[in-house]
Amino acid sequence: MPTDQMRIKFVAEDIAFAAAVVEAAVDDIEVTGFTSGAGEIPRVFTLSLSEPVPNPAASGGTLLRFSLPRAQHVSLGVYDASGRLVEQLLSKALDAGFHEVAWNGLSRSGRVPNGIYFIRMSVESGKTLSRRVVLLR
Repeated sequence: MPTDQMRIKFVAEDIAFAAAVVEAAVDDIEVTGFTSGAGEIPRVFTLSLSEPVPNPAASGGTLLRFSLPRAQHVSLGVYDASGRLVEQLLSKALDAGFHEVAWNGLSRSGRVPNGIYFIRMSVESGKTLSRRVVLLR
């Protein structure tokens, strides 16, 4: 029988250094979906863009995770500190749910310099979300 109690488990790991000591803190929690042993319950998603992982990004690039509350057109781009588009990562219709896109630290013209970049996600409803990523090689 469902109750108002839940248990959430977090696992923190440093994907760059297997033997590293990892400290983590949780500031905000937003439940965007859940399942129950009581039967299939539809998942509810919100519009979100997570912090790039890893950040700072190295030569391996960074992973961008986001979720959509409904199917819609998404534009995801990398911009420099001057607001210029460095790389268009995505521009297409996607289903509701969780999605991932990787940025390898390159633009169409090649390797971009170290620095601060902004990931900007725009959806057809007119909302825009952005996150900062530092590129260090």
